[in-house]
Amino acid sequence: MPNPIEAHQVVVECLPDVTVVKRIPKAARELCCCKLTAILEQVVSWNDVPSWNRLFSFATNCHRLPDKGSPNEPLASRLKTQLREEHPPSRPSKPRQSKIKKRRDPTETLARRVSRKIDAGDLRGAIHLASSNETLADYDDSIFSALQSKHPPPIQTLQSPPQSPHVQPLMSRPALSQGLSDPFQMARPQV
Repeated sequence: MPNPIEAHQVVVECLPDVTVVKRIPKAARELCCCKLTAILEQVVSWNDVPSWNRLFSFATNCHRLPDKGSPNEPLASRLKTQLREEHPPSRPSKPRQSKIKKRRDPTETLARRVSRKIDAGDLRGAIHLASSNETLADYDDSIFSALQSKHPPPIQTLQSPPQSPHVQPLMSRPALSQGLSDPFQMARPQV
């Protein structure tokens, strides 16, 4: 078994920066389920590093956004091909660049948000967004501090709550001393 540092390196190598499809088309779902089931069964039965690598790289190998094929070839058939072949991405992964927040046109932002709602199947939410005059708050230090004062972080205590003297045990001692193999046997209805 590899040590944790080696295992972390394996996971990082298995997860290249590729775009994965948001939703699996209906025509490819059965093959996807069969493939993932086979991989999970292999992990459970063998429990070795190649099995885990295959599981960790399943999304990037089988569900990455396929390259543009012919216009007549649907996405489902291209995904099915990827599922059958299960090859790693051929194009080199681009290093992630830090995104610099630019001011976007509010109508473009609204159109993008409405489009996401429609893609998610939330037509009511899309209509609500399109007809609403509400906007997102600006990125500003004063707004951030006002939100922090309204919503303080939760207080985290690491102590367990005190035991209440009014709590009754689930079963009394005489029931346990009757020699029942299952303490909950008395709680089950007798048929």
